[in-house]
Amino acid sequence: MTITTPLLLLVGTIGFAAGALLSAQIATWSLRARENKLTADRKRLNALRHAADLAPPSLQ
Repeated sequence: MTITTPLLLLVGTIGFAAGALLSAQIATWSLRARENKLTADRKRLNALRHAADLAPPSLQ
């Protein structure tokens, strides 16, 4: 075993760990964006429902 083999294993391990960390970060960003969109949609629907509850009976 030469000196390059442990170095290659070390570089490969670090590269794998960096890739796993990056993919986890991207997944977190994606889920957070989806959660923010759902929250905004929920707020909009609740506001519409609340506005309908406040409307006079003749408009409901």
